[in-house]
Amino acid sequence: LISLAGIVISSIVLMSGDGETNPCTSCSYMSCIAFPPWNGQNNKWWYCDDCARATATGTMENGIFSSLNVTCPNGMHEVLKVEESWPQDELGLEGLLPMLCREHCLW
Repeated sequence: LISLAGIVISSIVLMSGDGETNPCTSCSYMSCIAFPPWNGQNNKWWYCDDCARATATGTMENGIFSSLNVTCPNGMHEVLKVEESWPQDELGLEGLLPMLCREHCLW
């Protein structure tokens, strides 16, 4: 009987969301685990963050990217100096955005 009440109450709380916001902010820690846990931070099969939504604007000097203004999913902006080892094309830098977000936007 107690289990049934717990299921009903938790269902009501979780269903009260509007599809955009989460009524249980700590539930994401229980419902998602970056996998596989033994791989390094940049080698997971999937992540439980919003870093796929990060965007950036690049600044070019002498035909190469010199800095990126990264817009984090939480709205913060981080200006990063483009390192020599990074790709110098838009598509390559776009592929780095989730990793850059995890390094500079999340703490």
